[in-house]
Amino acid sequence: MSEHPDHEWQEFQRWKASRDASPRPSPVTAPPHVLHGPDLPPPVRKRRRPWLVVGITAAATVALGVGSVLGIDAISSAQEDRAVAEVETLISHVGHPVSLDDSDAVNAASVAYFELSEDLRSRVSNAQALLDASDVLTRQIAKVAKVQTAIDAVSGPDDCNAIITAADEHSSLTIRESQEIEDPYDALGNATRCRAQRYADDEARKTRLSNLIRLNGDWYRDSRETAERGCNYFVTPNFTNLSDKRLDYVWFTIHFVNRLGDTEAAVDGRANADLRVIGPIEPGATYRNQDVGFMLNYGCGAVDGLSVDRVIVQYANGARETVEANQLRCAKSWSKECEG
Repeated sequence: MSEHPDHEWQEFQRWKASRDASPRPSPVTAPPHVLHGPDLPPPVRKRRRPWLVVGITAAATVALGVGSVLGIDAISSAQEDRAVAEVETLISHVGHPVSLDDSDAVNAASVAYFELSEDLRSRVSNAQALLDASDVLTRQIAKVAKVQTAIDAVSGPDDCNAIITAADEHSSLTIRESQEIEDPYDALGNATRCRAQRYADDEARKTRLSNLIRLNGDWYRDSRETAERGCNYFVTPNFTNLSDKRLDYVWFTIHFVNRLGDTEAAVDGRANADLRVIGPIEPGATYRNQDVGFMLNYGCGAVDGLSVDRVIVQYANGARETVEANQLRCAKSWSKECEG
């Protein structure tokens, strides 16, 4: 103890006596240096515990955070469930089967569905029903548009070709789909008349074409000339112009047949041969020229008949018409005499 200075010890004794004689002053008002007497230990200051503060702060933060997150997540999850449910309800309003009457319902459901996030769209239980309905509705709208385009192409009540085309397209529509069609020229109402007119015109044309030319007699003979391979056959068309017009050119497509009635191919492998006759051939005139014909090479003894498959005529004005085999007289195979 002697190592402490005397004046400090004395000062401490005076302070102690003063303290004992009067109310103890607040430690805050006491001179700080007198708190360090020789018999007193150094004052121990209460230190804050940073780990405790941090722990409390963290605990409070976690508590608040958990509550906040749980609240937000709960609200968010409920909102998501509600959004998905609303879309499912909208989809359920689409009719089955789908028709044009469901356009508004499909559009409303589609808008709501695609406003959802990709994750929420995956939770819509009837999403495929919406996609299927949308696909069906798109096809129905396309059908109606195609028919409307065909009807819009009709120039008037006498435009029978366009009217029949539009009517044929319209036949694929349902009753509901046909209600969307606008028909200013009553094309659908005139379709029956136009079909009857077309049929009459076709029959008249067939009659005219069947009386355009007449195939006469034999058309070929064995030339008795032996080629390097097979035998040569001399073909000369024989026909009469039954029309009232001059024929400048006539093309014949022919084929030969064997004894069984089957097509006999030429030595070079061709099944058909095309012949051209150069006119003019006046109305009522018969064409037959024994000196000018067509040499065709077939297997020797294989040919037993000839058939004309098609005839194309060209008139003096350049117009052409085609006569098919079923419109020709003597269109079937023959070797001696053409009948009809």
